[in-house]
Amino acid sequence: MAACLQQPQLKTGLEGKKIPSFKFLLIDSTTVLNTDSIKQGQSFVIFYFDPGCPHCRAELRDIIKHNNELKNVTFYMLTWYSHKIVKNFSNEFNLNAYSNFTIGIDYTDSLYKYFSIPSVPFLAFYDKEKRLNQVLVGKIDYKTIQSHVSP
Repeated sequence: MAACLQQPQLKTGLEGKKIPSFKFLLIDSTTVLNTDSIKQGQSFVIFYFDPGCPHCRAELRDIIKHNNELKNVTFYMLTWYSHKIVKNFSNEFNLNAYSNFTIGIDYTDSLYKYFSIPSVPFLAFYDKEKRLNQVLVGKIDYKTIQSHVSP
């Protein structure tokens, strides 16, 4: 995977489709979450990241800094890295302090393969009906995130 590239909107051909059933491991290392359990009625963002990517880290810092403006946005932060690395990353950014963040490991590479993720940071914006609106690749700021999330 090419990491840390800065690119704009990515057309996937999946726009308008509902998110398929994917499983990912939460950082407690025992809980498996399925995308089927994501409730309809609230838009959400899947943020695929590399814990060492400077663009991913900068984007996350910006999101956290402006979390008051984004508190109604649910973020599913997913990566392919090991539990230990993801746990350290989560602790470094104190992600458990934010109720709108869920962090996990795409341990089957399902999401990575589904989107053919070309680079990170990779953000997939889903509407209240769990349909993909669009994908943005590369570092973006919180205002761009805010403008792509349905109220």
